[in-house]
Amino acid sequence: QKRYKLPAALLNDVQVAALGEGAFGAGRKCANFFCMFVGTGVGGAIVRDGQPYTGATGTAGEVGHLIIHANG
Repeated sequence: QKRYKLPAALLNDVQVAALGEGAFGAGRKCANFFCMFVGTGVGGAIVRDGQPYTGATGTAGEVGHLIIHANG
């Protein structure tokens, strides 16, 4: 941001892909949607009001490997 004087953000691949779908693809007419991608793994992202929504812990929308039981 300092060097190029442009805003910058750090997102994961599925969050960025979901923004692309919102701008140019299937989510183009939707302000709010969930996007799921299957590639080398399973990933998901929530777009809310046209912006990525990550929740309080940064993991909202993640649907891949999740810990359900702390010792499981």
